[in-house]
Amino acid sequence: MDTRKRRTHGTFKLSLLAGLAVGLAAAVATGAPPTDAQIEALIAKVQEAQRSTDDRQAATAAAVEACKQGLKDLSIAECSLEQFRKLDTARLAMMVPELRAAAAPRLKELAAAPTIDGVRALAMSAAWYPDAADRTAEARRERDLAIARIYAQCVKHPAIGDLLMSETDGPDFVSRFGRISPQAAKEAGLVEAAPVVLGKDMCALAAARAPALFDMMPNDESGQAQRQRVRVLALGAVDKAMAAVDKAEADSPLGRAKPSLERSRMYLSGAFAKGELVDHAAPTITFEWTTDDKIKSLADLKGRVVVVDFWATWCGPCIASFPNVRELQKRYEGYPVTILGVTSIQGSHSNPKTRERTDTKGKPELEHELMTGFIKDMEVTWPVAFAHQEVFNPEYGVRGIPHVAIIDPSGKVRYNGLHPGGSLKDKADKIDALLKAAGLPAPEPVAEPEKKEGQ
Repeated sequence: MDTRKRRTHGTFKLSLLAGLAVGLAAAVATGAPPTDAQIEALIAKVQEAQRSTDDRQAATAAAVEACKQGLKDLSIAECSLEQFRKLDTARLAMMVPELRAAAAPRLKELAAAPTIDGVRALAMSAAWYPDAADRTAEARRERDLAIARIYAQCVKHPAIGDLLMSETDGPDFVSRFGRISPQAAKEAGLVEAAPVVLGKDMCALAAARAPALFDMMPNDESGQAQRQRVRVLALGAVDKAMAAVDKAEADSPLGRAKPSLERSRMYLSGAFAKGELVDHAAPTITFEWTTDDKIKSLADLKGRVVVVDFWATWCGPCIASFPNVRELQKRYEGYPVTILGVTSIQGSHSNPKTRERTDTKGKPELEHELMTGFIKDMEVTWPVAFAHQEVFNPEYGVRGIPHVAIIDPSGKVRYNGLHPGGSLKDKADKIDALLKAAGLPAPEPVAEPEKKEGQ
């Protein structure tokens, strides 16, 4: 959730936690298993409350209150797995942190079954793992490690093969490996478990998520051999699924997995995944539309430091970083540095000021036209380009945006996976060093920020 949303909803969190504590205590204490009708009635009541007003703030408060009241009559400790799955689909667990905490003992009990429902419950206990007691880095690390250890247990579960073959559960389960930090994966034994998962049969959509197992692998020098082994295994899982998909009808469930599998194959075969991006020649990017007619491809910018900022109009964090990018652009006016915002045709255009979304599917010219107004409204002072390649560029390892790569004057990628937000000094120091190494002029160094008293 971005900063603005945290501010919008933050005022409700304390009242949510306090109010639900009593309701959940009562729910756990009743001991009577809830009926499916009661679970469905609770979900309907919460959804009705969310629709009661167009004011997001008021709708959140109403939904929380409806959930609080409904939980008083339910025993979370007696829910079935299917009931938990219904609550999960309705996102009530995300809305109510205490619901996750109250469900933990029951999910642990259900996970003891040696069946697919047992491993489903175990996987859900990871997805529903209670929030850290505080927001310190140490508390977050402990929570990440605890979740990673649950996934390690999942891999050893006797029904893991059934889960991976499930079109309902397999894709989400595999994709969640990508949220585990390399450090947590290493400590929990998931680095060694990744080949075990990739060595099993899995449904096509689960195979399409195989890059998630590669993403959690440590990327330091000592871990490169294992990382590349997992990449090859993940690519093998994708190719195996693709062979089955190629024989399927395009509009069948199996056939519809083809685009995802193709993207995964491109990512796992790309320069980033193979470890051939940083300190190598920048992969080609060509442009179908730019605000600077002289820029047709990255090759046109050789001899300059190029800061490539992958973004899209629908991306809140991208838009939130604009003031930082504007500051960077101002610093390097008149110097051999180009900050270039790179997107691609999305099939829609979002206006962050009006919160309107315009459908542009099949109308690239309209998307270009709307971008012109967007640039003016959002005070974008740096060139913007629509690339022929997807904004989630597999060669650069773009798995989420914003994503920044910095290319030196010789055309080599020197930094990748940076965020355009944050301090000016960090980015400026990197760019200035590249300018000086190439014998090009650079501005005066950015001064160290003054420390406040007591720091």
